[in-house]
Amino acid sequence: MKNMYDVIVIGLGIMGASALWRVALKCNRVLGIDTSGPTHRHGSSQGESRIFRRAYWEGDKYLPLLNHANLLWNELEQSIMTQLLYRTGGLFIGSRSSQIIAGSIHTARQGKATLSMRYGTVQQLSKTFRHLKSSMACKRYSSLTHTR
Repeated sequence: MKNMYDVIVIGLGIMGASALWRVALKCNRVLGIDTSGPTHRHGSSQGESRIFRRAYWEGDKYLPLLNHANLLWNELEQSIMTQLLYRTGGLFIGSRSSQIIAGSIHTARQGKATLSMRYGTVQQLSKTFRHLKSSMACKRYSSLTHTR
């Protein structure tokens, strides 16, 4: 007897694994195939941690995708009853006029329903982030951006 599947996903990196998860909710028989076993170190998403930014300097056009991804992270955590995503906020250090800082500020403002943001000098934010006080490298920047 031949094995029959509704869908076969070849390659179980972050995209393939995500596709397999979503299609498995709608199909009876799915199969995922990868050249290596789970948790191998040959892909671009190997290792123990990732960053999931929603103050996305690349542009606010990504906000709908990022907001949807956040919903899917929540759904996955609820379905396996395990916290996977630890929301810690982010700290961007640099001049407000730099592309990364300016873009992050813009995206954070556009996503105001889901992000809070504050910015200030090293001296102002060092009250919250005490490790910045002794950081000589940070003293040359005019502003910091913190998102949560």
